[in-house]
Amino acid sequence: MTRIVSLCVGTLLTASLSGCGHIPGIFYGLRTAEPSPHDCVKLGDALTATLAWHIKSVTSGDAYSYCYVMLDNDGASPPLSVDIGLVKATGLLTITVREYRWGSWTAPSNKAEEAADRVVAIAHEQFPNAEITRLPPPQRGPFAP
Repeated sequence: MTRIVSLCVGTLLTASLSGCGHIPGIFYGLRTAEPSPHDCVKLGDALTATLAWHIKSVTSGDAYSYCYVMLDNDGASPPLSVDIGLVKATGLLTITVREYRWGSWTAPSNKAEEAADRVVAIAHEQFPNAEITRLPPPQRGPFAP
């Protein structure tokens, strides 16, 4: 009986904690002297012009940010996306590059790292005086901050 209970508890813990850990992707923060709600659209337009990606959605005025732009590389391999958002509270423009494989976001490959480097270079061109910092991946799960 003890063995069955231990097995059940172990299975439940494994199942409940399987969503723990870092969120896959490459994350950057871009800080300008005067953040504007148009910054994420400006960067999104520059990325589509330079990388030949397309914008999947643009949202503005929501509670989280003034603007949110999502781009993808239009079915190229590996499937990549770039999310750009402006956080109201901090004025930080967030840039996330992610790779999609096997039905979910995965750890970035060399291709994703190369794409992130290009995204950062384009961001520097658009915002030459901005400070761009690579951020640690956020955590998920019941013990995430």
